Amino acid sequence: MNRIWVPTLLSVGNIICGFVAIIHQFQGNLEKTMWWTVAAVFFDAVDGVAASRLNAKSEMGTLLDALSDIVSFALLPGFVLYQFFHTLPSPSHFTETAAWVAGIGYAVAGVFREVRFLSIPPEKQSRRGFTGLPIAPPASLIIALITLNYLLPDLFPLSGFAFLIFGIAALAAYLMTLSNIEYLRWRGWGMGLQALGALGFGIWGGLATGSIHGVGAAFFAVFSAIYYLGHLFYRAYQIVFNTTIL
Repeated sequence: MNRIWVPTLLSVGNIICGFVAIIHQFQGNLEKTMWWTVAAVFFDAVDGVAASRLNAKSEMGTLLDALSDIVSFALLPGFVLYQFFHTLPSPSHFTETAAWVAGIGYAVAGVFREVRFLSIPPEKQSRRGFTGLPIAPPASLIIALITLNYLLPDLFPLSGFAFLIFGIAALAAYLMTLSNIEYLRWRGWGMGLQALGALGFGIWGGLATGSIHGVGAAFFAVFSAIYYLGHLFYRAYQIVFNTTIL
């Protein structure tokens, strides 16, 4: 089999997972939506690695990877956000208009993120990381947090949680499209430390909910938040102390 088909099939796997997650969300099965999102994140993580290891990078593969990300990490979380705000019980600070703004706004921001990445010539792309927040971490964070809130409805006051989700989505939209903060390509030890930091929360989620869904929601919420917010704290450290450690 031509080596180029390996990363291509992995990108197709990402699209399939994103599409199935959208169907489950449409059917109101948030737990399955979360797990299929996790699967999409996995395929997104390994398709680029496979292309590099097999020396199978191509223009078609790059475009397919971006399109698969749009399905799984722009359209899917946009739909989840719309449904979350649309189904908030009355009275709520968020109107039907806010639900549309959150859903469509996030989806459009995700599309612009991918266009922004594709517009950078390969020779000018950093080997260390990405300019601006990559599209997958905030999508998985939003979906995992909404799932955790569904499993533990008394954990946070609903009105406060709604503002939190709106803020996370709005900040992510800015970081994906306009920010020049460099987000590193975490491999090996970085991913290991990220998982280790989230492990305790995953155990707590399982104990609190009595289900594997609670383990996944808590683990992946913290796992994604570490990458999403960790670089912001590091950037603040650089500004305050005018130094760098990486």
